Amino acid sequence: SFTWKSVWSAKGLLEKGLCWRVGRGDKISVCDDLWIPGNKMVRISNQEVSGNIELVSELIDTCNRRWKIEMVKDTFQPDIVEKVLKIPLAETEHDDFQVWRGEPTGEFSVRSAYKLLHESLLDPNELILHTETTNFYKKLWNLHIPSKIKMMIWRISWNFIPSFCNLKIKRVVVNTQCPRNQLVYEKKKVLGTEIARKVRSYISELEATKEDKLTLHSSDKCHQVFKRGRATVHFDAAFDRQTFRSASGLIAWNGEGEILASQAVHHSNIEDPFTAEAYAGLQAVKLGISLGINILEVMGDSKTVIKKCQSSSIDRSVIGAIIRDIQSKKRRYQKVEFSFIPKVNNIYAHTIATEALKSGESFYLERGIPELVQMRWRGETLERRDFGKDHRIEK
Repeated sequence: SFTWKSVWSAKGLLEKGLCWRVGRGDKISVCDDLWIPGNKMVRISNQEVSGNIELVSELIDTCNRRWKIEMVKDTFQPDIVEKVLKIPLAETEHDDFQVWRGEPTGEFSVRSAYKLLHESLLDPNELILHTETTNFYKKLWNLHIPSKIKMMIWRISWNFIPSFCNLKIKRVVVNTQCPRNQLVYEKKKVLGTEIARKVRSYISELEATKEDKLTLHSSDKCHQVFKRGRATVHFDAAFDRQTFRSASGLIAWNGEGEILASQAVHHSNIEDPFTAEAYAGLQAVKLGISLGINILEVMGDSKTVIKKCQSSSIDRSVIGAIIRDIQSKKRRYQKVEFSFIPKVNNIYAHTIATEALKSGESFYLERGIPELVQMRWRGETLERRDFGKDHRIEK
């Protein structure tokens, strides 16, 4: 079929677009495979590796599931060391697996495949033309028109329309005559009712191809957090881009709205705020386990992390190892739910995280929160009230 012919012809491109997610590391070659994430995937040459390290598994301490920091530093250049130590490792061992490196989700997309192909085939002599077309497409993508119209213009500009002439070139069809246009090619007149029937049939075909979009349902009743018979843990993260460190802020409540515990946990070698939020979500689940909670609701202000935690499928993104740990710990509960909450309603966890990152100290406090956090939260509340009063006076 045309589909399989196309897939087979793009086999080389598909192989180039694959990279590894580290599990045990026993299937990944340090030099021959793509396994270090970044803006551009890095394939390490033999000259850049010190010692006789062949597999990534040799760089992992299997007892505590952490990188052997000294060995990593002795093996790679400083810039590679930094990238390696930022790769999250799941607490439980799992097999290495390959993902598509063109998308942050690790899932294949035609858009990213086209971009990868374009980069691999780009001729330096075509840079001027490439610049002109880039400007054209920037203007096209910024137009406020439906996406399907933009895609149609893009297809026409590259002659990617599956016309019968193009399909004949690809050896998909033999005859270039349109079977729908019988009047032109066969001189046969068709009744209006027959045309209407064919149009309705064609519209039904188009409607059948539409896919339901996934939406994240967030609770509009965020103030009704506390439910009888369940405990709730709020989490948030603060991230320092200069030191690549983060702090997780957590606060747990019982069904009556009483504080069970508050906690701040520090993390190092964090790539971005996205990873910091995932670690905070993992700490929230761990806090519920340590408190002996059977029914737990975990609430955070990162929609992406919440959505990943709600899913039961394997996450193929860079933070997939952290999400895997969260999913594995769900079994420790009788019931666990993950819900989104706006940041304005997550002020306690946010304040704990930001103050902990500033002070550089972790803590665990039962049935309360630190006085410094209370003072900071009260101060922000008063500032918002004063701002509201001034705003009403100006009006």
